[in-house]
Amino acid sequence: MNVFLIVSIALTVVVVLWLLWPLRRGARRGTLTVTELNSKVYRDQLQELERDLARGQLNDANYQEARDELQRRLLQDVTDVPAPVVAKAPAATGVRGRWTAISLAVLVPIVAAAMYRGVGNVGAIDAVAAAALLSPEQKKQQEMLSRLVAVLEKSPDNYKGWVLLARAYRSMERYPESARAYDRAAPLVTTNPDLLIEQAEVLTVSANDDLEGRPMELVRKALTLEPSHPMALMLTGMSAYRRGEFAEAIAQWQKLLTVLPPGSDDARDVQSNIDQARAKGGPALAAALASAPAVPAKSADKAPAVASAGASISGEVSLSPAVQAGLSPDDTVFIVARPDDGSRAPLAVLRKKVSDLPLKFTLDDSLAMMPDRTISKARGVVVVARVSRSGQPIPQPGDLTSEPTAALAPGATGLKLVIDKKL
Repeated sequence: MNVFLIVSIALTVVVVLWLLWPLRRGARRGTLTVTELNSKVYRDQLQELERDLARGQLNDANYQEARDELQRRLLQDVTDVPAPVVAKAPAATGVRGRWTAISLAVLVPIVAAAMYRGVGNVGAIDAVAAAALLSPEQKKQQEMLSRLVAVLEKSPDNYKGWVLLARAYRSMERYPESARAYDRAAPLVTTNPDLLIEQAEVLTVSANDDLEGRPMELVRKALTLEPSHPMALMLTGMSAYRRGEFAEAIAQWQKLLTVLPPGSDDARDVQSNIDQARAKGGPALAAALASAPAVPAKSADKAPAVASAGASISGEVSLSPAVQAGLSPDDTVFIVARPDDGSRAPLAVLRKKVSDLPLKFTLDDSLAMMPDRTISKARGVVVVARVSRSGQPIPQPGDLTSEPTAALAPGATGLKLVIDKKL
């Protein structure tokens, strides 16, 4: 809009000056005196005589005679004038000229603005100006995005493509368009907790950081699919905290602590949130928490010393030399036990680092994500090991993984897991 205003003002000034220029010249011409007029005529005629002399059409004697005659006529004309000043524009003409100038200066901008408001398109010049300010890389991204939109409109069932478009809009901070693209990929989004959380975050930003309503519906659906999803737990706790339900916020964030690395920056931030919720809740909340029945310990620094008898899976995990290139010793390793019924919710999770490999491990009920979902209660267990480049428990493209084991009965020992595949 600023560009449009600058261009409009500049053009209006040019037009007004162009219209006023003849009035200014006319005013100057209206003030000639008779003497000035006669002198001008004399100079023109004298210049003509000098040109004739130079061309040889007059000799010196004729030239001198003609010049003397001009001087006598000029002297006679000036002497015969009764008044010193004539041919001056009437005063009324000067007043009319000033009012004409003022009218033009005021009316031209007003009429131009009114006409453009009725038939113009302010956004057009802004769009052109904005496009001109884009870098070559940004222009290339815009062109690629336009081509992607055109392709997807012709193949609306390309849900992965719509997700790609939604993420592109999200990276460009075009959140409403990103949310609509996630909607177009609904059959894929509703089955993937990561995508559900992505859409919830986009909707939250679009609603001025308001989590309630549809964003929380998506978060709750993500938790149904993945009860230990870190971001879903964080957002659920945040929503409860904003509603003043501090006990619920603490419960969600305590679950989140069980999936975060002990002593990490994330864990410290979550613990700070918990402490703040306790302070907000006051004495009543403290009494309620103190009287609540104890939950089986799951924290990283206080696990039960002995797990349920026969409720463990043990073995060794190693890293294939073929996939070691590019890994950092601090990259996270997850060893996960899941039920063999197809559920993605883990029964136990052990978190280590690449520098710890090869590693002998034991998974038992002390590493359970939820008290009612443990190895001891499962009929069959599938175990897999994975290197997470992002540090997140949810598998991401580029992570390295082992082949999942066949279904194992609780109490199995001697497993050999080799991380040798790339997701």
